[in-house]
Amino acid sequence: MFVVLAILLVREGSVRLQRVVSLSLLAAALFFSAVALDACATGGAGPSLAVPSTLNTDTTASAAASGGTGFLASDSGGVAFFQWNEADGSIVGSAQVATLSGIAPKEQVSSQTYSVSGQRNGDSISLTLSLMGNFVGTLSNGTLVLNMPQKDGSLAPVTFTSGTATDFNQALSGLRGTADAANQAAEQTASVQAQQIAIDQAVQKVRNDISGLNDQVKGMQADVQAVAKTVQAMKSDVDQTASDEKVVLAEAKQYPDGNNGQVFADATTVTADAQDVVADLTNVASDVSSVEDDISPPGILGPGIRDRISGLQADFAGLTQAETALPSYQHSSVSASEVNQAIASAQAAVTSAIAETNKYIDQANAYVNAAYQSAVAAARVGGNSLPATGEPIAHIS
Repeated sequence: MFVVLAILLVREGSVRLQRVVSLSLLAAALFFSAVALDACATGGAGPSLAVPSTLNTDTTASAAASGGTGFLASDSGGVAFFQWNEADGSIVGSAQVATLSGIAPKEQVSSQTYSVSGQRNGDSISLTLSLMGNFVGTLSNGTLVLNMPQKDGSLAPVTFTSGTATDFNQALSGLRGTADAANQAAEQTASVQAQQIAIDQAVQKVRNDISGLNDQVKGMQADVQAVAKTVQAMKSDVDQTASDEKVVLAEAKQYPDGNNGQVFADATTVTADAQDVVADLTNVASDVSSVEDDISPPGILGPGIRDRISGLQADFAGLTQAETALPSYQHSSVSASEVNQAIASAQAAVTSAIAETNKYIDQANAYVNAAYQSAVAAARVGGNSLPATGEPIAHIS
């Protein structure tokens, strides 16, 4: 924090306003003087900067006489105003010090009031600031020089130049303008940073969408292959059913009397074979359900490929909108061609998976029908009851 100091000396005559000087040395001196004074008051318990009893956020030098003159110093961190009366070398007055505090975008200007007393003897002057300590120096030809203690314990001269109450108020107005500008700049910076973060997050979300979509397409294709394998496994049971049917038909032809019940027994075996094929169909239906869930599952199972495509389109639209709002931001993004390619590839994979799965469904249903026909033929010659047929699997879409 910087302290900017203006001193008004009410006396006869007028002094021309000199240039404004930096108060880095003074700011440090006031701080370390306060620390030293506090350490003495607390028995060395530790440094803390005492705060005066009067603290304002809207301070001007309106109380000063319009024709008064004094000493002014300011920097980018604050502005202060000292005024006193001098009689026979004795000085009594007060000072208002406005400082810039806080961190943008919450910087603010606040004011503290100090009492001032001291002695002047020729060019030599000694000033005491309440809660700050004593400072000695010279006052000559409208220039005040005070020796101020520094952090390392040494003294450094700080020069104050002449000014008026109006000059102080102008400096105070400039300080507030500095705070306002810093706050606005910080708010703008924070806004831009928030937009950049939002864009980066949107980019990552789109990339995650594409990755998740590709992974689910691979899972769907694996499930289609599982359907194919299950249907292929059905063929051995269908072939076994057909083979056993031939045995029953040949046996029935050879033994019209039933061969002592053997034809009936063999026909029962054919029915059991057909039921194995129906059981295979149930397994196919389960695999087909997995493919359907990959494409468009019920809500409780999470997003399917079609849901992911819709989500990717929505997230990319959001990314495009965010990037349009901050065109100056240079970053690694996702192009429309990348998104469109991912979507087109997924849609083509879904179309292919549906067609391929429906082909396997047709084959599985045909296997069940063939096995049923074999079981019916065997049951008729063996005198068995007609077997139950399996429920065909419907096409997916």
